[in-house]
Amino acid sequence: MDEKVLNEIIEKYGKQKQVGQAIEEMAELIVELNKNINRKKDNKTEIILEIADVQIMLAQLVLIYDIDPEKLQGAVEYKLLRQKERIENDN
Repeated sequence: MDEKVLNEIIEKYGKQKQVGQAIEEMAELIVELNKNINRKKDNKTEIILEIADVQIMLAQLVLIYDIDPEKLQGAVEYKLLRQKERIENDN
């Protein structure tokens, strides 16, 4: 993702506003997922667009909170391994 553009967005709107925007984008994804699951709506295009919005906002949050990408990757790997162990222990 283009970090320069992400930083320009953060600079233009401000960190606090972008954190709020991230929350709003995640909520919009939740709404589309609920429509798909609960109402059986065929809204794959909307889900894709909302996932894209959320990914952009997550990338901004990494910059806003000065998160070390290696630490984040380590946390992801830890969480995946933990879930894999849970799945294996359920069998």
